[in-house]
Amino acid sequence: MLVVIAGATAAATYSAIHLPLQRIDFRFLALTILTITISSRLTVRIPRISGHISVSDSFFFLTILLYGGEAAVLLAGAEAFCSSMRFSRKSIHIKPLTIIFNSAMMACSTFVTFKILNVLFGDITALRHGQFSGTFVAALCVMALVQYGSNSSLAAIYTSLKMNEPVWHIWTKYYLWASITFFAGASAAGIIAKITDLAGFYALVATTPIITIIYFTYRTYLRNVEAMAAAAKAEEVAAHAQEGAVFSD
Repeated sequence: MLVVIAGATAAATYSAIHLPLQRIDFRFLALTILTITISSRLTVRIPRISGHISVSDSFFFLTILLYGGEAAVLLAGAEAFCSSMRFSRKSIHIKPLTIIFNSAMMACSTFVTFKILNVLFGDITALRHGQFSGTFVAALCVMALVQYGSNSSLAAIYTSLKMNEPVWHIWTKYYLWASITFFAGASAAGIIAKITDLAGFYALVATTPIITIIYFTYRTYLRNVEAMAAAAKAEEVAAHAQEGAVFSD
């Protein structure tokens, strides 16, 4: 936990120093407000553990595409901190160190994502200009995959230490299915980033209903998964009961 916090501190410091101030405008302020006030409320609880998945990564992806990774790292850390504080005050008691870890985890995963994007594609903000291309689609896929992989891995390691279970078991059981939000969020961010130059601020406003749709789609999907898991468990219990009846005769 302390290693992640130290890494996030270094990542945030680097991002603050290299923040491209010439790109920061009113739209970034609006995006920051939307991210902190709205996305943190659109969360789905991870079954059987005290964790939540939010759609905030969609806003982080959009920030990377419009303003660069440095701004996204700072926004990710701030959003995770505010979201954890809100949960702590509202429904779940979260220790201060855990709140800091949540913020650090988001900052670290976002930093890793944008650095890999820079190595593979150069200036990621330049890709949104012009028509859709294979390079742009590839960048969106890499962005979603790396963010999902780094974020879920750190979360799985933390949960593994807390529950004293193997990391791979924790990851496949609790975090594997969360990939849908990252790829859906990257797709939405890519579309919005492409039309931002044409529609301006109105394209940014469009993020709210799009992200809301992603949230409800994901929540419905998760409910279906839970329902199928419950049905499978009930069927297994019934099968054991039948076996017991056979053996008792």
